[in-house]
Amino acid sequence: NLVDDRALTFDELLSQQKGKLVLVDFWASWCAPCRQEMPQMKKLKTQFDPAILQVVEISIDKDYAAWERAAQLENLSGALHSYIISNWEQSNLYKNYKIKTIPRYLLFDQAGKIIDADAPRPSEEALAQLIKTNL
Repeated sequence: NLVDDRALTFDELLSQQKGKLVLVDFWASWCAPCRQEMPQMKKLKTQFDPAILQVVEISIDKDYAAWERAAQLENLSGALHSYIISNWEQSNLYKNYKIKTIPRYLLFDQAGKIIDADAPRPSEEALAQLIKTNL
């Protein structure tokens, strides 16, 4: 389950974004490489219309307060698709996509099917190219 102010499953989240590419960013407050990618992710968000690309930020923090602080520092608090995942190691996301390290990026097509289960980082031009190729 994902938590913002309500519980939400990842499948529900994807189904709400039908018709858009969805880029999922797995991160944590304590992950320095994750946080270093945040400015590039913000830049990437401005390159694409939110009607065609939706970025979803999912924290794997175990400490809710640490997530809230980091989300605020990264200007993610109040963002439409910024979540923390509960019971990370038991989640289907962890198991289905074999996410063992972060940062990790997943790209889904307009129908919710996976395009790349290990997409390039936002700081790599290859990610913008991958998005453009799949529009």
